[in-house]
Order: sequence, then C-alpha cells, then structure tokens
Amino acid sequence: MKRIIPLLLALLLAFSGCAVTSSDPTATAPELKEPASVASGTTAAYIGPMYRLNVYMGSITPYAEGLSMEIDGKVSKYYAYPGKWVEEGEILLELNTEKIQKQIDDLEADLAETKKGHAYSDRLVQLEIQMLEVELRQLQEQQADQKSIDLKKNDIEQRKADLRQTQKLRQLDLDETQAEIDALKEQLDKTVLRAPFAGRIIRGDLFAGYSVTADVPYLYIADDTKLSLTCQFISDAMLESANQVFARIGSTDYEIQVQPLDQEEYYAMLAAGLDPVRHFDVVGPQDALETVEAGQYAAVCVITDYIEDALIVPAESVFTENEQAYVYVNENGTKTLRAVTVGESMRGMTQILDGLQEGEDVYVAE
Repeated sequence: MKRIIPLLLALLLAFSGCAVTSSDPTATAPELKEPASVASGTTAAYIGPMYRLNVYMGSITPYAEGLSMEIDGKVSKYYAYPGKWVEEGEILLELNTEKIQKQIDDLEADLAETKKGHAYSDRLVQLEIQMLEVELRQLQEQQADQKSIDLKKNDIEQRKADLRQTQKLRQLDLDETQAEIDALKEQLDKTVLRAPFAGRIIRGDLFAGYSVTADVPYLYIADDTKLSLTCQFISDAMLESANQVFARIGSTDYEIQVQPLDQEEYYAMLAAGLDPVRHFDVVGPQDALETVEAGQYAAVCVITDYIEDALIVPAESVFTENEQAYVYVNENGTKTLRAVTVGESMRGMTQILDGLQEGEDVYVAE
C-alpha cells in the first residue's frame, strides 16, 4: 500500500487540473483530499544524524598467514592437515625433487667429465712446454746463436700464455655450469615448506601429486594467541571515504584498525578463484577486549555520507509531483499539503532542507 500512495496522489492532481511546476517550498500547495481508504499516522520532524551504513559480515579469527611455495611443483609428501598443531620449523610439505635432482646429477657429471678432459689437455700442453724447455737447455749448452735461443724462449712463453688464456676461458664455462648447479640446489631447498611459527593448520586440503604454483597460498596457519577480525573484502576507497568504521561483536561496538592490504595475497586469492578478504585489529575498548574470542561472528560497520544535524522525516511521508516534493502536515488537526525542499535520502529517512520546522507533525502512510 505504501508504494501506491504517490501514484494515487498523482492521479488526484491530474484530475483536479492542478499542474504543480514550482520547486519553491514556499509555493502554494494544491488542495488535495487523500483517499479515505489510505490510513496514516503522524510523526514529528526531528533533528538528528543521517548516514549510510554498509555492513560486511565476518568473524574473529586467529592471526593467519597464507603459506606458499617459491617454485612450481607437485606435492610429494604432505603432513599439514587442517586442525593439526605444528611447531615452528616443522616440515609441512615436500615437493617432488626427481626432476631437479636429475638436472643436478647430469650437470655435475658433465662438469666432472669436462674438468677431467681439461686436466688431460693441460697435461699434454705442459709436457710440450717441458720438451721445449729441454730443447732450450740443449741450445744453451751447445752455445747456439742467440737468435735461436731467443726464438725458443719466445716459443715457450707463447705456449704458456696460450695455456693460461685457454684455462681462463674454460673456467668461465665451468663457473657458468657451477652457477646452474647452485641455482638448482637452491630450488631443491625450496621444495620443502616449514612452519614459520607454532600454530594450527586451518586450511590446506592438499595431497600427493597435487600441482602447486609458486607464490599462491595453499596452506594457512593460525596463531591462536593473536586474534584479528576477518571479513568480506572492503576496498581502500570505501575505508578512506568512511566517516566511521567499527565492529559489532555480540552486543558491543569495538574500535578496529584496518591492516594494510597485502597486494600479493589479494591477487593470489583472485588467481586461485578465492574471495579476497580484509583483516582488522580489534583495539578497543580495552576493558572489553578480553571477551573477544576466536570463532565469534562480527559485523564491520562502515558509515559514510554522514550529516550531523539534519531535519529528518520518514521517507514514506514524502512524495513528489513534477519534480516538486510534498509532505502532509498536521496543522491543528488539519491535514495540510505543503511543498518542501529535500536533501539526502538514506536508510528510510529523508532530509528536509526547507519548508518544514523541527517538531512539526507529518503524516506517514502505514
């Protein structure tokens, strides 16, 4: 019935031949007779706050940290089942290392064979140099001409220089191969995931053979000694524009402080098809913090568009015709139609900017 009242009033205006076009609240309102079938009550216009209230459902949870692997791989062994208590440093899962280990073994075998080949080649060159040095001594003992002796010396020095250059170039190749091996061994170290602190596993339905992607959290560990409020995702823009943010836990309102958005966690959860969440610290009032426990439901209330002292009437008491707003006012028992200027409308309330005074009774459709 509430929704059809403005339509009925509009029809009455049309049939009465009164076209209202003025947006001036002081303009003379048309004389209308409300249909007898519409019952209504009255309420007084009052001064009070108006605001939009956005509610995000959540709960009190232990501090939780999403754990991810640094490399891609397949789970080989899994020890972290939901509900299990783990100690700091305890192994939670291991990835299959066969592929990495084979690469390491192959490279190390190639490196050993290459070094063996280099050593053999170096020995041959060193034998040539030793033979040249013997020939040099023979020339010196035979008192050969100085030119022959100098040529032999130059030949020896050239062979030594060539050997040093060859060894340097070889070493560069060896170092590159060793760097590959070291990098693979680092990956090998990253195939084991350990608990960063003592806590309880709260999520992680993995199994042997499950493929994991680097930097995507698949495991969550909670610290029951640190509580936080986790709720539906709230954007930074919403929080920054808010006039007030608080949490209703049970029947008590608590002060909360938003935790910075972890961009990596946010995008990782989106990539994994999970709904992102927002975390808050419950910081007050101090005398009520001891009553906050893990598992409690909580509602994060975000107040925006706050108007401190607005003249307010129920939204059901206001109707419009030709962009002009009206209310019925109880003037000494007489129902009088009056033009008004309205402001914001929110949460079933409408702000009156002009045309009505505090305490005046307006009719509200029941």
